[in-house]
Amino acid sequence: MIQSTTATANILGPILGGIIYSLIDMKIFTLGIIGILLISIVFTHYIYFEFESIQESQEKINFLSVIDLIKRRPEIFSLILIAMFLNFYASSINIGLPVLILQKLELSKLIYSFLESLTSIAMLGGGILLVFLKIKNQLKAIYTSMLAFTIVLVLFGIPLQSFGVFITTGYISILVLCFGLIIVFANTAMTTYLQNTVPTNQQGGVYSIINAISQLFVPLGALGYGLLFDKFNYTFVFSISGISALFIVVPLLLRSKNIVLKGDKS
Repeated sequence: MIQSTTATANILGPILGGIIYSLIDMKIFTLGIIGILLISIVFTHYIYFEFESIQESQEKINFLSVIDLIKRRPEIFSLILIAMFLNFYASSINIGLPVLILQKLELSKLIYSFLESLTSIAMLGGGILLVFLKIKNQLKAIYTSMLAFTIVLVLFGIPLQSFGVFITTGYISILVLCFGLIIVFANTAMTTYLQNTVPTNQQGGVYSIINAISQLFVPLGALGYGLLFDKFNYTFVFSISGISALFIVVPLLLRSKNIVLKGDKS
């Protein structure tokens, strides 16, 4: 539900922001943003969280104990690596989509705007779907999502110059929708798995490590793929990215295959 709300904001935000910005003065517009942020802070302050009671001795969890937990749990270590490489390889689509649409295929900016919005639409639909759909095995869902992601990357590398605008737009639309759904399913399954299997007093440390490492690869991916798309053709970049991602995901899957095959019972 949170991801669906965020996706809705990503879809409507630029539209509403553009309309309001064109109707009112810049100073009033800026003051309105400040006012909305203050209201958000007030609401956040009064949110009530019902925390689980834990023993006093369990509250003091240091960083080394979290590292020790990750060492003893190979599937958690693989999830950290997956989050890291997912953020890196996702940059190939974020950076490569405008290069592909506007420069290589020379399609209109309207088509690019439409395709750009499809990711948020897919995340919105996927979030709504997950409200009613229960993921029985989170690890399998994560690995399946990652394998699907590698396939999407390779399919982005198919040459499209010889196809018409309608076929090209439809083909890329399907890939972008799949990309958005993969993000929702992978994020939801990973969060649920960690909440269910990691002790409550160690979840903060695990989440911090995952977020810190994975977010580090966002600017690295943007920088790396910016250089790659300048030097090489998009078909080569997407194809190599998908194949290399596959060689990373499969060993991680094999590393944790016993836990996956046991149906998440561990």
